[in-house]
Amino acid sequence: MSVASIEQLRELIAFKQGFSQKERFETSLLAGGIPKGAITQIFGYGKTEATVQFLRDNPKERVAWIEVDFELNPVGILQREVNLTRILFTEAGEHLMWAALQALKCQLFSIVILRTKGLNEKDLRKLQLAAEKSNSSVILLSEEFSPAWPISLVAKPHPCRNGTDQKILELEVLRQR
Repeated sequence: MSVASIEQLRELIAFKQGFSQKERFETSLLAGGIPKGAITQIFGYGKTEATVQFLRDNPKERVAWIEVDFELNPVGILQREVNLTRILFTEAGEHLMWAALQALKCQLFSIVILRTKGLNEKDLRKLQLAAEKSNSSVILLSEEFSPAWPISLVAKPHPCRNGTDQKILELEVLRQR
């Protein structure tokens, strides 16, 4: 007899009841993957490394990486074997929300990554609606957990226990709706 995870049981129940599950991006970091058309928050130490691993797991997806003040070193991404030609890096300053909504509206990017110190619920709701319409994943990188309701998945990186392959982190789901 095999042991099923809670996520696998939820998927089975939804399938049996006829509910449609959101499409997901596969990732070695998280058993159920990252939902498309939704906001995912990754917070705490290791959030950037986990996000780069997610990009490595999805090599064909176009990505918009938007920050208020650009802090990321793209060479670090290149060293993790992620092709930089598919990533648009943007330093948006005070226009972070505008840049994110434009990236979603154009429907060119299937993944939009925002490094932010925090967004209010009104801005998060706008992002959620735009993500649903474009069927793109919005990934918020932040320092602290956000209890805001528009966020579909909240995860925190932890060191990988088994250390297999090149996976050094795994994501612990703290909240999922």
